[in-house]
Amino acid sequence: MGVGVALIAVFAFSAMAVKSVASAAIVTLLAEWLLGGKAVEATLSVQTRGELLLEDKKATLGIKAMLLCSGILDGTIGPDGEDEITEILSLAGVATSLTALSGTALLCSGQEGCNTGTENDEIWAVKLPWKTLLELVEETGFTGFADLISAGTAGSPGWYVQCATALGTADDECRSEQGVAEATNVAGGVLATFSEAFTLLVEDTNANCSASSEKETGVVGESGEEKVVGSTEVLSVSSTG
Repeated sequence: MGVGVALIAVFAFSAMAVKSVASAAIVTLLAEWLLGGKAVEATLSVQTRGELLLEDKKATLGIKAMLLCSGILDGTIGPDGEDEITEILSLAGVATSLTALSGTALLCSGQEGCNTGTENDEIWAVKLPWKTLLELVEETGFTGFADLISAGTAGSPGWYVQCATALGTADDECRSEQGVAEATNVAGGVLATFSEAFTLLVEDTNANCSASSEKETGVVGESGEEKVVGSTEVLSVSSTG
């Protein structure tokens, strides 16, 4: 049995590599990071702490698999809505390995398909660093911010998983040319929320997983991560128009 997971995380750098979500039905405008209400004009270190619910809707033999992962995304933000994630940390601040199946992994709890109620499932980020770009999206009945995630210098972003099952461990890799999260201003910073519904709203696609015979089966569930800087000033997002 395999488990496919697509974490399309939320940070990175380089507007040139990011594909726009714009179509005939969608209008996109430039957006930017603000710190204390002022546009970010230089690179700043940030950390994003929270949970992500990772799901493969059809892993090997059509079996659904779901994991809950907690951790920290470590990286930077910069001018013009750009940012970067360079490292994945545990909640204790321990860095995970940049090479799948080698060194420290991020431990996750099986919710379905994998052994449930245990933290025996291991996750590694694939192809760090990742790049993202903020955009203001205007769609019929919706106006909000999207954080587009694209390939960094190493290749398309994704996750490698070892899932613990009653029959042993199962490996899988999920990757996507572009992912997306909805970015919302909250009291403590910026909340990045992943959902299949928002992915489809902006006409993006789910990730492809090696354990599934079908395409686009990997999704990130409706859980969020909050992005903050080491400052007393609050991070936010805004349109530049």
